Amino acid sequence: QCCNIGNFFVRKRFPVLGHISLAMRAFFILEKIRIDKKITWYEFRRELNRIAVGNAIISLCKETGLLLI
Repeated sequence: QCCNIGNFFVRKRFPVLGHISLAMRAFFILEKIRIDKKITWYEFRRELNRIAVGNAIISLCKETGLLLI
């Protein structure tokens, strides 16, 4: 449900298997981090989104010269 394995744009066998195996690998890495932090998937997902959006804003500000870091 939280892994989004079903969203891919290939139809041949090996690309599909590659996509699924990489998605599962990423899931297991994220699951280990989540278990170590002792939080739910939804808290972890919110934290990841907050970090990603923050990094995107900082990157855009640096590119446009609005932020001098």
